[in-house]
Amino acid sequence: MTPKDSDPIIDETREIRHRISERCGHDSYKRVAYYMELQAQHPERLLGAAKGADKSASAQESAPMSVPLTRELIHRALENTAWDHANSVLYDLCAQHPGHDRDDVIIAKLWLIGRTYAAAIERRRTNLDAAIGDAFYEDFVSPTIRKSGMNDWFRVIANDSHNDVSLSLNVHRKVIDLFSEISGLEKRSLASKYLHFHFPHRFYIYDSRARRAVRELTRSVTIHIPPLDVQDREYASFWFRCEALNGAIQNMIGRRLTPRQLDKVLLWYVSGSTAPSGTAVSSDAPTGADTD
Repeated sequence: MTPKDSDPIIDETREIRHRISERCGHDSYKRVAYYMELQAQHPERLLGAAKGADKSASAQESAPMSVPLTRELIHRALENTAWDHANSVLYDLCAQHPGHDRDDVIIAKLWLIGRTYAAAIERRRTNLDAAIGDAFYEDFVSPTIRKSGMNDWFRVIANDSHNDVSLSLNVHRKVIDLFSEISGLEKRSLASKYLHFHFPHRFYIYDSRARRAVRELTRSVTIHIPPLDVQDREYASFWFRCEALNGAIQNMIGRRLTPRQLDKVLLWYVSGSTAPSGTAVSSDAPTGADTD
């Protein structure tokens, strides 16, 4: 920009952004967390839905939610619920039986996780040439998974001590492709949940409610997805938004949340935007059918 084209307001804005970047050590994740902390502290400055706006389902999906993310909401979301033990059973099942060599183990894990979280692999499947009912799991689902490379994929993750994001997203894409081969659908949500129960500190739980909440809470943040070998771009965007939000929450309460805890916060946030004051909301209870 030449001196005659210089704009004082733009120059001042750039200078402020540069100072903020210096304060954050020019770390993009720290900058995102800083901006989101400001957003949480000053929700009144955010652009809200216009008065008299269309109240259709599509408008409600994209409209900003009315409940700000506060320390109180976070702490309430993290309280124990009646569903925590049920989730512990699924974590224990996957921890005690991490492999995919036995049909009974494969069926137990996929059936229980899928059915519990309204993301069953047989739901809305388009591969109707395969068997139906119990035979679908016994004759098609389990053998397909057993013969896949899932054991190798999971073993690589288990041996990765650096929490390689590219590796995580690559394996998620492979699980989507495998479930697509079985059902004819992408099953993005089921893939995230199945991976989460095997690697609880590595995979964020993706579903329509969590996606809506994290997009709302990071709507002012530009997410740059680094070039990766293989990924599902929708889940990759969701994962990086969860990371950005987790950084902001760490600034608010002094610690990072696990993927399970962040899921609780996201679902509390969604439910709290419509629930009457004082209504108890469980983020862990099995819910209606989810979208993939």
